[in-house]
Amino acid sequence: MRKLIRLLAASVAVCIVTPLIPAQLQPGTASTYKEKVLHAFTGGSDGYQPGMLVRDANGNLYGTATFGANMSGECGPGYLYDGCGVVFEINAQGKFSVLHTFDFSDGAAPKNLVEDSNGDLYGTTIWGGNSACQRTGCGVIFKLTTAGDFTLLYSFSGGSDGANPNSLIRDTSGNLYGTTSTSNTGDGEVSS
Repeated sequence: MRKLIRLLAASVAVCIVTPLIPAQLQPGTASTYKEKVLHAFTGGSDGYQPGMLVRDANGNLYGTATFGANMSGECGPGYLYDGCGVVFEINAQGKFSVLHTFDFSDGAAPKNLVEDSNGDLYGTTIWGGNSACQRTGCGVIFKLTTAGDFTLLYSFSGGSDGANPNSLIRDTSGNLYGTTSTSNTGDGEVSS
């Protein structure tokens, strides 16, 4: 038991000391860094509330904006936080473009992306797709090529498959894994 306590104490000490070392080795580095805004979201066709980014081997950045863009039907004001969201690219030269705009039938409120070895992107939306989960929809899993070709891979039903998926991870064989926030038991699930 004492060995375990010493191991835990050493782990905590390493976690606390480690962040101090880079700052001590490079004094003043942070104060000389210049920030460059690559894209300022407007809440219009480019969406708003961006999430995490994925960077490919060529330096292109891909991400999602959870809301904005399509403002009609189920994506309209008062239905889903004003828009169903987008997937975007910022290429290596800094040019912003929207690769896909969600329309509720193919999902709404996209989450983070993962990339496969071919450069294709996979992601989930919290809402949209199957409207069996009240008016917000149950969420989907999608695939998107960097050319903007969209494929709806799976639409959750809110039954034994769960609903409202979170982000995905991908293994080296190309399998996708994720969780849902809710299921027919109400507590969520892990799926592959």
